[in-house]
Amino acid sequence: MREVVVDLRRAARAKAAEVKPAPQEKPRVAWWAAAVVTAALLAGIAVGRWMLGNQASGWRNPLEGATFTRLTDFEGAEEDAIISPDGNFVTFLSDRDGHRDVWVLQIASGQFLNLT
Repeated sequence: MREVVVDLRRAARAKAAEVKPAPQEKPRVAWWAAAVVTAALLAGIAVGRWMLGNQASGWRNPLEGATFTRLTDFEGAEEDAIISPDGNFVTFLSDRDGHRDVWVLQIASGQFLNLT
């Protein structure tokens, strides 16, 4: 039993001798890498802003220059208007006669039709 205790102590001493402190170079490398990445990021942002400043951004407001025309003169509220895909009809809700009804307007003729 005594030999086992001696062997365990020798193994513990050998293990302690094997552990070496980490070199102090790693934190420096990490700081330099972080500095390089940050500098590259800032340079990329600066170049991007400079290039976008010299060119149009490519985005244009789709309603720029649009004109709007009132289609109804009903008393009350008109809501939830939908324009047909071909642009010839407009359907909307109105409480013109006191009840909420569905109306259709043919744009070319200006005629209204109560569907309900």
